[in-house]
Amino acid sequence: MTTTPTNPQLSKTLGALLGVHAGDSLGATLEFQPHHQIKATHPTGHREITGGGPFSWPAGAATDDTDLTRCVLLAYHTRHKSSTGADNFDIATHAADWMLKWYTGDWPNRSPGIPPIDMGGATVWCGGGECGEWEFDAVYTDGTIRADSRREDKGVDGD
Repeated sequence: MTTTPTNPQLSKTLGALLGVHAGDSLGATLEFQPHHQIKATHPTGHREITGGGPFSWPAGAATDDTDLTRCVLLAYHTRHKSSTGADNFDIATHAADWMLKWYTGDWPNRSPGIPPIDMGGATVWCGGGECGEWEFDAVYTDGTIRADSRREDKGVDGD
């Protein structure tokens, strides 16, 4: 039996999160395709979650976008369960901790040490660089990473 939340705010939040996942799964099929190609292959629009795309996603799979949204949600959940108190709880640090778990494979349906199938360019760039002590220079399709120890005066693309 399925129950519906009686709290309207909770119901709206859960609906929004379901919408994020559904939209992400729908769009995964078309990821990185230019508009003209999408229009040619789906002249009336793409309306079914079919999976596929450049990473051969299974239908309904969560991509990096949904997973990183989940990291933020888990940080708020951790805060809610924490005895530290909301004023002393650093959401950003906890979200980053969840993101590192996601990155290292400590995540549902993945083996420890196995990185995500896909990681957006902004995530790769901010995986260190301006946001920390190191940066990813490149994430290759086989999941290997080349990292620099310091960003220093490099451009966004690592030059």
